[in-house]
Amino acid sequence: MIEINEIRKELQSNANPTLAVNYKRYLKSQYNFYGLRVPMLRKIAKKYKNMSIYDAMNLFEELWNSGNHEEMNLGIFLLQNYKKQFNLELWHFLMKRIEKAKSWDHIDILCSGILGYILRDNINLTSEIKKLSESNNPWMRRASIITTCQLIRQNKIDLTILLAEKLVYDEDIYVQKGAGWMLREAGKKNRFVIRDFILNHLDMKNAAFSYATEKMMELREARKNQKDYEIFEEVPFNFNPVFEGVGCIVDFNGKVIILKRQKTKSQGDMWGLPSGKIEKNEKPEDAMQREIFEETGLKIEKEKIKFIKKIFVKYKDYDFIYYIYSTKLESKPEIKISLNEHQEFKWIKPETSLKMKNIIQGLDYCVKLVYGLK
Repeated sequence: MIEINEIRKELQSNANPTLAVNYKRYLKSQYNFYGLRVPMLRKIAKKYKNMSIYDAMNLFEELWNSGNHEEMNLGIFLLQNYKKQFNLELWHFLMKRIEKAKSWDHIDILCSGILGYILRDNINLTSEIKKLSESNNPWMRRASIITTCQLIRQNKIDLTILLAEKLVYDEDIYVQKGAGWMLREAGKKNRFVIRDFILNHLDMKNAAFSYATEKMMELREARKNQKDYEIFEEVPFNFNPVFEGVGCIVDFNGKVIILKRQKTKSQGDMWGLPSGKIEKNEKPEDAMQREIFEETGLKIEKEKIKFIKKIFVKYKDYDFIYYIYSTKLESKPEIKISLNEHQEFKWIKPETSLKMKNIIQGLDYCVKLVYGLK
């Protein structure tokens, strides 16, 4: 093919070895470089805008499989000359080859500059985009949400939001950045919807949050002021519990027993309920009966320990399931705390516990739930 030889001759004549080294380091690309700036590559691509779309696709094939990063860029710029001929045939042609992209610039140029337009005009491709977002290849997951950019420009942000639900929690930083970037762009079209989305996902990955809030700096304060944990009454998205626990409101005469943890324990010097982790093959109600006895010395029949609610708790670093129970004692008992676990105990009114600052996180939720307080 004559064109490929002409292109390579021009690329070589404008090569800059110093820039080549810098670009390779910056893009972390596995491919080779000439060291040409993007405007030069676009200028070269414009010279071949009069060939047929099929000849352009053949030339793209040569460039895309060359093993040279800038030749691959040039192949994308070449196809961008044929915007009026972006169609499903080109979509399927590119989707069979997209996995060769190994850097964010290839993904972004290809998806925003070609695939995004085809998706915009063929919304039935949504299922393919959803499937792409589930790929094991992080570049494909980034591609899925970047491809929604042209829909965003038409104020169609539903697909972006749907994909972002999962991708803002992705472990790959380039996927996080792509999701945050598209949320930022969507926010330019519908600030209120995206603002609500971000407020409901303040625990998203840092890179996603940083990009998404570039035009909503006030939300960064909201994240700083966010609790270290969240409580859900239904299984939340991206919930991966590492253990299950139990806790009980033990009431006597309208007062609740609370225990002060030893300094050496997790959340030391804090006041909490009789509680603990469920052991392997142990039922929640059995665990609750056991924990009450181990922490207070009280032997309470399981039938008198009432199940209240199952909740789902998300901390920044881990998630767990928590079963809330309550029991009412008919007479004031003798309490025998385990000094390995706790320093002291006391009986307090439920309302008083809500005013305390040194309580274990979530105790207020349990008290409000059992006593109907606000």
